[in-house]
Amino acid sequence: MLTAIVSGFGVTALAAYGVAGKLELLLFYPAMSFQMVLTTIVGQCIGAGRHDRAWVYCKTALLWGGGLLIILSCGVVGVAHPLSELFVDSKAVAEVVAGYFQVVSVGYLFNMETNCFLGAVNGMGHPGRSMLCMVLYYLIIRIPLACLLSSAGLNGIWAAVLCSHVAAVVTACLLARGLASRKKSPI
Repeated sequence: MLTAIVSGFGVTALAAYGVAGKLELLLFYPAMSFQMVLTTIVGQCIGAGRHDRAWVYCKTALLWGGGLLIILSCGVVGVAHPLSELFVDSKAVAEVVAGYFQVVSVGYLFNMETNCFLGAVNGMGHPGRSMLCMVLYYLIIRIPLACLLSSAGLNGIWAAVLCSHVAAVVTACLLARGLASRKKSPI
């Protein structure tokens, strides 16, 4: 859906969005890895009745993952222009890619934190709720907001992506803390 919205801005915008999607993998894979690890670790801690230890792992992942994503995001934002030219030899595409990462960059930190909280939610035995959170921020928030903000141009669409990351981290944090309070866990 987002690709269809971006395509309305021409071939250059579409090519840039494709390149940005490839470069985003450098930022999404670590976050997904933290989620998988936390799902396992929190699940083991909860199963063993060590709710206190689950919180230590979650807090450590939030701190280390956040630090890692700050470093990676700064790196990608700093070299987005030359990196994009590895995919397409076009200054116009490189400019759009660089603009995308300037708007969305802080969202990757939020994405890491979201993945950590959702890993904890999965580990507490509620993967369905985790999935509903992802549906909420990808389909219910991001797509309609991108349609609405596309009237402001590509930066409006990029702002919708950032807003969905903010909504995701808030929702995931509240969900994880709510579930943890029911289980008498300090997460």
